[in-house]
Amino acid sequence: MIIRFVLLVCILASFQTAMFAKETKDLGDTPDFLVHDSRNPAVWIKKYTEKIKTNPKDFVSYYHRGRCYMDSKENAKAIEDFNTSIRLNPRNKPSKEPISDYDDGRTYLSFCYQHLALIYLAQNQFQKAVDTATSAINLRPDYAMNWRTRAKAYIKLGKNENAESDNKRAFGLVHSPLEGY
Repeated sequence: MIIRFVLLVCILASFQTAMFAKETKDLGDTPDFLVHDSRNPAVWIKKYTEKIKTNPKDFVSYYHRGRCYMDSKENAKAIEDFNTSIRLNPRNKPSKEPISDYDDGRTYLSFCYQHLALIYLAQNQFQKAVDTATSAINLRPDYAMNWRTRAKAYIKLGKNENAESDNKRAFGLVHSPLEGY
C-alpha cells in the first residue's frame, strides 16, 4: 500500500510539473522563472520585478512575485501583487467554459485567490478568507488546496461541519484512485 502511495505521489508530481511547464511556456514564461526558492525570496523578487518592468501586464510574474513576498512575510506587497495579477489576467471574467487541466489562465486566478485567503487567515480575517477561498474553489474545484484553505478558515470561525465537509472534499481529490490501479 505504501509503495502504491509513493508511486501515486511521484506520478502526480511529474504530471503537475510537466503541465505547469507547458502552461508557463504557453503564457510566455521562460524556464528560469518557473520556480522560486522560498529560502531566498529577495533574489526572486528582484528577478520578477525586472520581468515586470519589461512587461507590466505579465500577470504570471505578479503572481510569482506575490508568492515571494509571502515567503518574506511582506503580506501587504503580496496582496498588492496578487490583486494586480487578478486584475491583469485575461481570464478574469465570468465564463461557463469547462476548465482544462493546467493550460488555463483561470488556474492562476485560483492560485491568487487561494494565496490571498492564506494571508487573510494569517491576519485573522477569517470571513474574508472564507470568501476569497470560495472564489478560488469556484475557479478550480478540482484543486484540493482551495478546499483545505477554506476549511482552515471555517475552523477559525467555529464552523466545524463546514470545515469537515471541505476537508473531506480535499481528501477525496488528493486520494482518488488513478485509472487502471
